Parts: sequence; structure tokens; C-alpha cells
Amino acid sequence: ISSSGSTDVSSSSPTAPAGGKHVRITASIGVASIPHDALSEDALVDAADRAAYFVKSRGGDAVATAAESLSIAGRFEPTGPTPVESETSAMEDLLDAVAGD
Repeated sequence: ISSSGSTDVSSSSPTAPAGGKHVRITASIGVASIPHDALSEDALVDAADRAAYFVKSRGGDAVATAAESLSIAGRFEPTGPTPVESETSAMEDLLDAVAGD
């Protein structure tokens, strides 16, 4: 992981023949996980997609997690709970209250 929070994969980018020329193949990859970055499949795909677009906006050819992309973009302070962690905690409190615990 670089100081920018994403893994640079450019040094290992292969080339491939295309129309008589060699073109460089790159990848911009976003990684997200349940329950840290999302609570549903749709939200998981959205979080990973945002992370991939974050990588592309910084030049591409790297990997970043959803949390890294939000932290670096200044959208939340990583020292506190993530939005998903806060939502999960609130849901657990609600379930405990309904169960009478």
C-alpha cells in the first residue's frame, strides 16, 4: 500500500498486441466487504464501484478499499466508527430492545 492508500500495480502492467501495436493493460480495482463497508449486496457493489472510480480519478492502475477511498477523499474520519458500523450498532440496540434484553 502506498502513502496514498492504494496499491500501485503499474510496474506489473502487461502489454498485449492490438492492431499491430502493443498496448498497456491496466486495472483500477475497488474492494469492499460486508459488514464493514455495506450491509446489502447492492450497497456492497456500490462501495466497491466508488473505490474503483476513486482509483481511476487518481491515475488508475491500482487497488483501493472502499474505506481507504472515503478516508482519503475526506468523507469520514477513520478514527471513529464507519457509517456501516454505526448503523449495525443501532440495529443491534433495536433488536435487543425488541427482544427485551
